[in-house]
Amino acid sequence: MDDLRLFRSKGEYGMIVAAVVSAICIGLLSYRLELGIWIIPAIVVGLYALNVFYHNPKIWVYTAAASMGAFVTTSGEGVSIIEVLIVALNAGGILVWIIWKLLVTEEYHAVFRGWFDFLYILYIVCSIFTVIPSIYHGGTFFTWAQEWYIVLISLWYMPIRYYLKTEKDWLILLGCMIFSAVWVTVSVVLFYQLLVKSSMYAYQLTGLRHNHAIGIATIAGCATVLVRSKLRFIWQLILAGSIAACFVGVVASFGRTGMLAAVISLVVVLLLSHWKGTLRVLMYMVLSFAAVSAVVTVKFGSVAPIIGKVLSNRVLSSSKGLKDPTVIQRLQEKNKVLELIAKSPEFGHGINVEYAYYDSLLRYSWKHTYVHNGYVGMFFKVGVALGILFYLLIVVHLFRLVYVLFVVRKGEGLVYLRVSCALIVFLFAAHLTETQFFWKQSSYAFALSLALYYYTVDRFGYQNRLQVHG
Repeated sequence: MDDLRLFRSKGEYGMIVAAVVSAICIGLLSYRLELGIWIIPAIVVGLYALNVFYHNPKIWVYTAAASMGAFVTTSGEGVSIIEVLIVALNAGGILVWIIWKLLVTEEYHAVFRGWFDFLYILYIVCSIFTVIPSIYHGGTFFTWAQEWYIVLISLWYMPIRYYLKTEKDWLILLGCMIFSAVWVTVSVVLFYQLLVKSSMYAYQLTGLRHNHAIGIATIAGCATVLVRSKLRFIWQLILAGSIAACFVGVVASFGRTGMLAAVISLVVVLLLSHWKGTLRVLMYMVLSFAAVSAVVTVKFGSVAPIIGKVLSNRVLSSSKGLKDPTVIQRLQEKNKVLELIAKSPEFGHGINVEYAYYDSLLRYSWKHTYVHNGYVGMFFKVGVALGILFYLLIVVHLFRLVYVLFVVRKGEGLVYLRVSCALIVFLFAAHLTETQFFWKQSSYAFALSLALYYYTVDRFGYQNRLQVHG
């Protein structure tokens, strides 16, 4: 497993190219002839991918990271074949991996390192039973499964912990995340450009709501590498440009929580770093943002000042406090959710189940499955008991991060814990207005935070030194 080459031979690389080309040709032919056999290319690529992943699991880990951005750009009505493949890769793959390690190879240590892993698996298993209240309250098995599989993505910390043992491994993973985050940014900007062209009024320029977790994880990772590494100038520019691109993706969503969480995460990394590295990051960020601002101004022309005004109004509206219409709406939503929790505190209302509440400002009843206040939303979806177990595990993870950071102080390898800490702080902050742990990318970000902790204590010997277990 120590071999870092992505392909073991030129022949394997050639087989991949041949499989992909064959799949594309079959797909184009079936589409042209309307034969309805579009599934064949997926099978061809899938079978060969399974062979590659089996012989070099690191490729599986990297591919999953690179595919996270596609979760944002494949949403819509119905379920596409791309979504099915991505879910199979991320959720199905991790489930098969755990079963394989436990039942086939009997490598129990790969899954269960301590009581934390045991309790987290217990949470996952118990969450399966939420299918009962979900169906009882009007959902279906399919709608429940569409959202429940997201909890499986958080288990990615186990194979990442198992396979990524060196700094080079993690840098490759960061490269995959940069690809994913830039994919999201480009998709969001292109969508926003179409929105600008089709909009007649300024209030319509309010952006595309999407999850920011991969972008913020990439910001924290790139900032950490910039702070501590003496890289070539071109690589420093690439990392700084990636940070700027991720911020653009966050800002283009017009989500106030996402913007604040991105800034907080970056500040956490910089505050825990040496001042020289912090200045270097800030200098490159200023240059990158200047370049991005110039591109946006040229790209959107006369509309750019209007977009800036809409964005500033969106941000400043937070100063209205309880008078902000959005805040009033969220409070009414929360009150309704608390009422539903009180009716079924033991089992919750179910995962991905619709509920309705009345908006007194618009005099309109909203009906959807989403709960903005994530802390309340967790109890709504899985029940009070299971929700408390989940939050206790997160608090334990945060406390052990802080413990290592402040007890070891200047120990080697603590740089990785900065990213881990930044991610968990982001998730805690953003969870106030977005149900983070039922977003695909946020679930993966939580897995990264856990994996970074284990990597640090394992590689640099803090497990024995601090007697940190689990």
